Amino acid sequence: MTSEREETENENLARPTGFVRSGSIYLVGTAGSAAIQFLAFPILTRVLGPEDYGLLALVLVAGNLAAVVMALGSDMVVARGWFDVSPERRRPLVSSWTILISLWSALAGALAAGLIFLVYGWAGDSQTGSLLAIGVLGMIPFVLGNILSQILRNEFRAWAFSLTALLQMFGRSSLSVLLVWKFQTGPLGAIVGIAIADTLLLLVRVTLTKLPAKPDWDWDVLRKWLRFGLPFVVGAFGMWAYMALDRVFLSAYQSVVQVGLYAAAAALVAPITVIMQAVAQVWIPHVTDLFTRDRGGALSLLPLGLETALVGYGAITILINLVAEPVIELVAGEDYVLGAQAVPFILMGFTLYGATTFVATGAFLAKRSGLIPAIAVAAVAVQLVALFALVPRFGIVGAAVGLCAGYAARGLFTYLYSQRVMPTRFPVLIVLVEILALVGFSTAVVIVGVGVEVFLLGFALILLGGLRLWGIYGGRSLTALKP
Repeated sequence: MTSEREETENENLARPTGFVRSGSIYLVGTAGSAAIQFLAFPILTRVLGPEDYGLLALVLVAGNLAAVVMALGSDMVVARGWFDVSPERRRPLVSSWTILISLWSALAGALAAGLIFLVYGWAGDSQTGSLLAIGVLGMIPFVLGNILSQILRNEFRAWAFSLTALLQMFGRSSLSVLLVWKFQTGPLGAIVGIAIADTLLLLVRVTLTKLPAKPDWDWDVLRKWLRFGLPFVVGAFGMWAYMALDRVFLSAYQSVVQVGLYAAAAALVAPITVIMQAVAQVWIPHVTDLFTRDRGGALSLLPLGLETALVGYGAITILINLVAEPVIELVAGEDYVLGAQAVPFILMGFTLYGATTFVATGAFLAKRSGLIPAIAVAAVAVQLVALFALVPRFGIVGAAVGLCAGYAARGLFTYLYSQRVMPTRFPVLIVLVEILALVGFSTAVVIVGVGVEVFLLGFALILLGGLRLWGIYGGRSLTALKP
């Protein structure tokens, strides 16, 4: 059972000061992980070259799709279901859920890997088939590790979560670089290095979470969790599509080399995704815990969070856009400079993705996931139309605009759904103005370049966003942060 001391610590962590403190710890973990990955990035791009680096990107795309199917929405299931049962039943129930996912992911992974190998073998490209099959099977420990890491987040063990994330990324990067650079194993070395690191960290998280050996096979609860999680599979497929279809279309209509350039550009978004991950990691358990105690207080935080995300993430995207080309040349190498053209719209897409976390919270708190599949399908349809229209003509820029269109559609549809199931007062007009301003800046960077006018425009947007945030925190919205 949860001790009185642990309950007091959890309650304190749910307060604003605890939220900021936990968020800072998560930021340390995600920032450190991104820094480690970024150090490995120039080695991999130079040793592999654009073509092999593009092939590695496609293998990781296939692996991420497999992880979506294997997980069955486990991150959302454990994040939400944890707080719906008594403290003494939480860990036994998650133990039984983890066993189910282990069996399912092993079966699904084996079937998918075998099918991939056969298809590519018939096509006369058994080498690529082998890489893809290994990449799919290597995602099993990653999926199981994510379930255990969610327990650490639910228990507000921010340091344990962040340190294991750092260790995982260190293992992934160091083993990949060692195998690719020292032993000249090509993309296979990177894939095997990632799988070994994920397996080792899975063992570490098993030790930290100490799930009971005797699970709680309450099939009524587990069926409810499954019904809640399954729609998120389609939703997660939508997320995979946003992250992958652009690369698939580039491979089909352009070349694997173009995929390599685009993947290098996408790696430059690490600074903004670090912050988004830290915010999301601390936001969901804290706002869920607050919602169980103070429904109105939790809902009042949503519009504040949305606007803060747009202004904060938008400012970071502007700064990255201003230095994208020289940074890519310095870090990835001269062969990847053309990828900088895709950076503005990739960043814009990720800004919308990060902001969507807040408009989606209402539906999450209401435990309404029924239309998540429809939202994912509709958003992917928008992205597909954009990719079909733009990639053949505009290449990597068209792929980036298609990515941005998919994220924009997902955000809009999610907002409409959340408002239906959990109405919340959002500053809609101001949000639209902020989004249009960021789109205008991104377009100017691609068409005009980073001249004095574009630099001043970006500076003005950052300044106006900062003043707007100051107005929010200095006014009545600050009362929403009081416990």
